[in-house]
Amino acid sequence: MKIAEVGPGGGLATYGAANVLLLSAGYLVWGSTSVHGAVSALLVASALTLLAAGSFRPGFRLPGWVAMAAYWALQPMQLYHRDLADVVNAGFAALAVPFFLYLAYRELLGDDRALRFAAGMSVVAGGGYFALYYAPVLGDQLRYAVAYISRGILSASTAGNVGLAERYTPGHPEYMPIIELGNARIGIILACTGIQSILIFVSGILVTSAPAVDKARASLATVPTIFGLNLLRVSGEAWGIDYLMRRGWSEVTAYNFLENGVAKVASLVALFVLAYVVFALLPSLRDDVMNLVSLPKRGGPLERAVAGIVA
Repeated sequence: MKIAEVGPGGGLATYGAANVLLLSAGYLVWGSTSVHGAVSALLVASALTLLAAGSFRPGFRLPGWVAMAAYWALQPMQLYHRDLADVVNAGFAALAVPFFLYLAYRELLGDDRALRFAAGMSVVAGGGYFALYYAPVLGDQLRYAVAYISRGILSASTAGNVGLAERYTPGHPEYMPIIELGNARIGIILACTGIQSILIFVSGILVTSAPAVDKARASLATVPTIFGLNLLRVSGEAWGIDYLMRRGWSEVTAYNFLENGVAKVASLVALFVLAYVVFALLPSLRDDVMNLVSLPKRGGPLERAVAGIVA
């Protein structure tokens, strides 16, 4: 049966059931640390391999999107408990499941330039990040560089004694450098280096069609800026946590307020501004992103079902 022959209601029910099934399975797998890590690695490796192969045979992209959705279904509970009840990161991870399943659904409707662009970005950004994550010898250099530079910023701007320690924390595949300032203890994991945001921008810049000079200009406008702003974020959080704890705040409350509130809002604003700058430098990237965002406007059984409910 072709996707066009499926009724709108059936398509929406299938899509909803797939989301519930993956998120439920992710919750069950999360309970076993060893199984969770192994399954996560297998899923992300499979997803990136299939999406890369989709550059030559588009049919590989559909199972690649499903594998990517399954990977993200495993992450919400992991992120929530690892990052001191971080509902923001856990929420984004949960939303990635319907997003990637939607791309899989669009593959059933036929090949599309927006899907090729999304697959290319996923391979570059995902491949770069997970190479650093699963090869600690690479990720360690970046994490310790961020820790040392942030400590230097704090030492130059505060009268307090800024230390740098390290410890192994269950749930992380590496030793963590710890910035110590008064009452504050800030562990630097890979996600604290700004590499995710950098790779998202770089992947879009590399995948879009544009002259090499324009791509280089856009990269120079974003990579150093994101890295520098992230250093200020890490330093500011260490100073802010120490400041708030000296005024009676608990460490968890101070961390959640600064990391999950102030820092995330400031980061989103900065990234939107940078996106505006990059779109001005690379109009083709803006067109590719808008083409991807406009996928739902092209119609299909799922879109018709949603339109029928909203109407």
